[in-house]
Amino acid sequence: MYGVWIRHTRRTNLKKSSSEEYHKMSFQCPKCPKSFQTERHLQDHITKKLPCDLRCRICQDFQGKDRFHYYRHQKAKHPRVPKEKDEEEVLTLEPVQQQQSIDFIPIEDFNWKYLESIADTVEITERFYDKVEHSKDQNGKEEVERVQGYERRTKLTLRAENARRSLPNAILSNILECLYHRCDLAEMMYALLHDVHAQRVEPRLLVIRGNDINRKSVSIYSRPPPTDECFWITNSNSVALKKTRDHCESLFNFALVSAIGSLQAAIEYRPGSQVLWLVCPTKSSGKHKAFTLTKNREDADALWCAELDLDANNVVTLPINDKQNQQYVGFRDKIVSEIEKNKEQILERLKHVELDDKRLNDFFELAKDASMGIVPSPNH
Repeated sequence: MYGVWIRHTRRTNLKKSSSEEYHKMSFQCPKCPKSFQTERHLQDHITKKLPCDLRCRICQDFQGKDRFHYYRHQKAKHPRVPKEKDEEEVLTLEPVQQQQSIDFIPIEDFNWKYLESIADTVEITERFYDKVEHSKDQNGKEEVERVQGYERRTKLTLRAENARRSLPNAILSNILECLYHRCDLAEMMYALLHDVHAQRVEPRLLVIRGNDINRKSVSIYSRPPPTDECFWITNSNSVALKKTRDHCESLFNFALVSAIGSLQAAIEYRPGSQVLWLVCPTKSSGKHKAFTLTKNREDADALWCAELDLDANNVVTLPINDKQNQQYVGFRDKIVSEIEKNKEQILERLKHVELDDKRLNDFFELAKDASMGIVPSPNH
């Protein structure tokens, strides 16, 4: 994919014709014979005002014979409406296929409010499931039952699950810290933004990226309502800053709710007592962040967090809904209630957090560096 430099022993071999240099370029335009040395130059070429193949980006059916023919079509079929200052410019980037397409996750799929707003309008699908359930009878004998059926699911559910699975497990564990410790939420939001959208492990999350060193525009992968289509949208810097601030709050909310939803019950057996924990299983082994209740100085319930080793001999994970574990339901619900109360306080504090423009612009540059070589996938 990248150009290869060859070291020659003879000085005369270093002289290359301009034609040979041209063919060394790595990034090939999918619509014309031109090639470019960098992915950024290719994107600038693809997104210029006049498409190189003279095909209309809006209706896709028209292809001009020359630039005059193309502009006559634009003026007649797609007249432009004057924009106010700082209004966002919407531009659908043409997909460029290098080796494989990437199913980028639009920023709206990390926004619970947006997902809930379309819950009644999205398509409902059915999925067949075949699973094995384990339980115990009254005598403690293990029973195995095979369950089959159809589960009704919506695009809302599928989008939320897809976004949730894409988040690194460490993020879910780290964000739970705000539930029991008074953290600097602004710093946590900066860290979350970098860990999700400027990392180099999961390409699908690289959906915010600066376009040039002058920071004049920022591309954001979006699913703008009411459409169900996804687009790379080019925004002015001021619009990108506002979108990113809003996204930071939504992303924090999404990650926190996802982390809480991943908690599972476990019993720790101690000499003469048992302790019920709700554990965040974000590692394959070792200790995991876990929550239980303790009494504070006023003898009221308070959330307590510790590290619990799920592989220890005195720790057993269990389904709370099992008939044999009904005695834990009440205490489990108390822990959940305390977690929810702390979560609502955190979400209320988030509304008053102010993020710095300079640090967000620095993030745009880091996100651009992280996404170099990764190109937009076809709309889905």
